[in-house]
Amino acid sequence: MNSHVCFLLSLSVGAYLQVLHTANVPQLISGVEFLNMGRNGEVDRFGLQILYSGSIEGTLITKNSFYKSNQRCIVVEGSSGMTVTHNVGVSNYGNCIWFGSQSQDNTIR
Repeated sequence: MNSHVCFLLSLSVGAYLQVLHTANVPQLISGVEFLNMGRNGEVDRFGLQILYSGSIEGTLITKNSFYKSNQRCIVVEGSSGMTVTHNVGVSNYGNCIWFGSQSQDNTIR
């Protein structure tokens, strides 16, 4: 497992997946079912979060499903050059896909 990927699980409030500080390291997250992810009311505890990675040209987040997410689905902050495409969210709390500050030049399809 890459040391820059953090996956924490708590059965009571929801797990979350963070990809942090992976500048110039393209990521592929594809075909994953995210069920009951995220922690409502907690800062930076979203189902899938790409955080402070700068330019990650070639990163692809595709063909994932988010079901009953507790706080958003996909959050990108401080990262650019990625493509988010063909993801599905059902019965989620909040915005399903959210791009924060310093997240320019991303493609959403």
